[in-house]
Amino acid sequence: MSRVGQATAQIPIRSAVILVLVLIVVASAAGASGLGLLRLGSTGSEVRLVQEMLYALGYLLGEPDGVYGPNTELSVRNFQIQNGLLVDGKVGPETFARLNEEFTAWISRSYIVRKGDSLWSISRKFGTTVRALAEMNGLDPNGTLQVGVSLRIPLPLPASRGETREASLVPWTTARNIFTIGSVATVIDVETGLAFRVLRRGGSYHADSEPMTKYDTEVIKRMYGGGFSWNRRAIIVQINGYSMAASMNGMPHGEERIQDNGFAGHFCIHFLGSRLHLNGEIDDQHQAMVRRAAGQR
Repeated sequence: MSRVGQATAQIPIRSAVILVLVLIVVASAAGASGLGLLRLGSTGSEVRLVQEMLYALGYLLGEPDGVYGPNTELSVRNFQIQNGLLVDGKVGPETFARLNEEFTAWISRSYIVRKGDSLWSISRKFGTTVRALAEMNGLDPNGTLQVGVSLRIPLPLPASRGETREASLVPWTTARNIFTIGSVATVIDVETGLAFRVLRRGGSYHADSEPMTKYDTEVIKRMYGGGFSWNRRAIIVQINGYSMAASMNGMPHGEERIQDNGFAGHFCIHFLGSRLHLNGEIDDQHQAMVRRAAGQR
């Protein structure tokens, strides 16, 4: 069940309606009067408002409590990454304006297309699918969107944010020419929805990659429950408009290019048909995660 579904399932319908109305009124007032800068250590009703909005949209790690702790900071950073904002973990006027816009759109179940939007990116924001979004609005699933058009949004699916994302099965022979050496991509964890940025440093059989910053490393550790791990995880690699199904492990090893990211080495990202550098063989666990990222079981 999505965070949105969890939130509405945990309170009576009447209470949910009242909460929505209160949030709209408070958000509008905050937007009109100007929200103060919220950061790690902030407390109070404004923090609670931001947390409730992040929770409704599926970004908040944990429960709203009015305290701007590490979980809230990570959640804000993830929201900023997903929305192309300055990633600093703080809620200032620009971040709050975007958050208010996204929350209001979620409440009204409509969305105004902005420059750079696609059916895929919009469906991901609202926990639905490209097919459902296209069918509701009479659109070609493979077509382009006109900026300024209002779209009706289907109700979210009963699945996690990660499970509703769509990614293509792209063979390694193609993926290596999209996610090229030296390029930076966004990685989205299918299970948690957490996102971070990576640099492809090399690799011939698969993509040897490094988290860009200490924050990106912290996201990886959070995905794995607080530490590093060799366990495979289904991920989506986004770069240059492509969303490719992939798999990763979360253990630093080997050489590194970035010295100050808190990650002593690199980790591996596998795509369809990629191989291990150790022996040149295909890793079945990685391939299973690649297919899971593409929505196959």
